[in-house]
Amino acid sequence: KFVMCSGLPYAHYVLVEMLGTLPTRVAHSAKMAIGFCLPKACVPVDVPMIINSTAVQRLVPDLSVLQVTDVHASDPVGDLASPGAGFAASVSVVAVLAVFILLSTWWMAWSATQAREEAPAAAGRRNARSFRCFEAFSLVGRTGTISKLVELPPYKPTDCLNGLRVIAMVHVIIGHTFLMPEGVSGYSNPQDISLGGLNRAVAENNPLLMLIVQAEMSVDTFFFLSGFLLSHLTLKEMQRGGGANQLLAILL
Repeated sequence: KFVMCSGLPYAHYVLVEMLGTLPTRVAHSAKMAIGFCLPKACVPVDVPMIINSTAVQRLVPDLSVLQVTDVHASDPVGDLASPGAGFAASVSVVAVLAVFILLSTWWMAWSATQAREEAPAAAGRRNARSFRCFEAFSLVGRTGTISKLVELPPYKPTDCLNGLRVIAMVHVIIGHTFLMPEGVSGYSNPQDISLGGLNRAVAENNPLLMLIVQAEMSVDTFFFLSGFLLSHLTLKEMQRGGGANQLLAILL
């Protein structure tokens, strides 16, 4: 509906959130959200009147048996805020990092080419003069990201944690997929999740819902593993000695 409405030059999509109550002896209320494709002349102030109109109740018969209150309308496109200083700062930081990665990759590739053309002694001196930061951010080279993707690393005692990290990461992605639509796009359907008077076939009755909702435990697990591995690598670097290496290990 949103895609169809966005393609019409004379209409705009409006997401209407409301509280629907069944007029029974024991009132059951639930938050609802319905998308409408309205003429551009209609503003959010007109939405409560439109919801209670006879035409809309004929199109959506369920509204005729509900007492609708707390009607709020939002335009996912028209209500978007223009990019501010935070957006500009974020783009600038990402652009600087991208340029630095490309520069580091070019430097490491050029250094490797020069090393093959020069004598071994001169190549060794050139490698000694190479910047550690270029080596850390380069996509190619001995420690490059692309090079490491195709390289089979030697066994480490912490390899047993990789499977747990992958499981935790997948669980976090599933949990965010369930929770983020409400925060990002404003879509919310609690009547299909929590048990109420409007719907009995809700996700709350399915044990698999707990597997999704408890994804926050995987967030804690992932952070714990990351902190453990970071501390482990930092301690190893401190045992080797060297102030610069310790500082890089802490920062990176």
